[in-house]
Amino acid sequence: MAIIEITPELKSVFMFSGAGIAVGGVSPILGAAYLAGISGIAVLIGVRKFAMKTLGMEASELMQFGVMPYLTFWYMVWVLLINL
Repeated sequence: MAIIEITPELKSVFMFSGAGIAVGGVSPILGAAYLAGISGIAVLIGVRKFAMKTLGMEASELMQFGVMPYLTFWYMVWVLLINL
């Protein structure tokens, strides 16, 4: 039975997915869509800088392993909570 190896890429996916879920949960409270968008982008920039320092990854790697999961989870949670 193989044990899952925790790589920097996997850590990045977990970090950005968790941040996306958290920001998506807060976004409906902000009310207007433009406020949610601005706050989501601001958090994304902060998490990206934090991940670059802690994980030692370049910006191009973070785009693949971090930004897309963040945007996907943020939008999914935001749309679900707005419609519920």
